[in-house]
Amino acid sequence: MIRTFIAVLVIAASSLALGQTLRRNANRDSIAEQVVKQLENELINAQMRADTTVFGRILADDFTGTNAFGTVANKAEVLNLYKAGSIKRELVNLDDVNVRIYGDTAVVTGRATLKGQFTGQDTSGKFRYTRVYVKRNGRWQVVAWQATRIAQQGAQSEELKSSSTTGA
Repeated sequence: MIRTFIAVLVIAASSLALGQTLRRNANRDSIAEQVVKQLENELINAQMRADTTVFGRILADDFTGTNAFGTVANKAEVLNLYKAGSIKRELVNLDDVNVRIYGDTAVVTGRATLKGQFTGQDTSGKFRYTRVYVKRNGRWQVVAWQATRIAQQGAQSEELKSSSTTGA
């Protein structure tokens, strides 16, 4: 009888401790999600103002970004492009943004509508993007970013038809 009572007590205590741990982790993740969303907003504002100070703070020293044209750039290259005026943004709107927290890593996915130029060429359009943040020394920084242009609906339909008839 005493063994059964002790076993039930141990199980109950374990369940209580597990519940508290899960709530604490959920709260921590919720706070991290809010911080990362705020950083996303800061990055958008930095793009509009070509604010290299903000980029310098949020992009990690080992940052690697891949744009929709397949060009890869590190932190120094991104900062230099903005300083030189090679990247100009008139409009940046994000929607369908999803932040997932995995301990000290956050993965952000979303859709961006941009109006702007890169070295004088129009780069306006709609894009899907993925951004990866890592929390180091108590602060979140972007370590990787990748964008893919969203095909226009007509082109997408033709490509799907073509691939279904060719088996590609």
